[in-house]
Amino acid sequence: MNQKSNIQEVEKFLAGIRFINSEHYEMIVDIRAVLYDSYPEVTERIQFGGIVFYQVKRLCCGLFSNKHHLTLEFSNGYLFKDPDGLLQGKGKYRRHLKLVYKKDIPLMHVGWFIKQEFTI
Repeated sequence: MNQKSNIQEVEKFLAGIRFINSEHYEMIVDIRAVLYDSYPEVTERIQFGGIVFYQVKRLCCGLFSNKHHLTLEFSNGYLFKDPDGLLQGKGKYRRHLKLVYKKDIPLMHVGWFIKQEFTI
């Protein structure tokens, strides 16, 4: 599913990612689909160099493209159950998943972590 954003800035950002790294683009499209399928009320914007997602006015998570991977960052990741130790980061609140390949999306339980963020 290619969820088209109603925010022009997001569409421009996605077009740039698609041009630079098609694998990252496809991963972002897939993760956005997981997010919007479960939480259609989410809003998005470009902030901090990536796409960030809000539930009402609360910043929940963000997707950031790096040279060799994507990070999916969670604002309340420190509260998550993570029995497999997949989350990275040592900050006070934030934790992230590092995703290298499209196959990492189900392997890293992206949907499960998104659900945890949005049900806190």
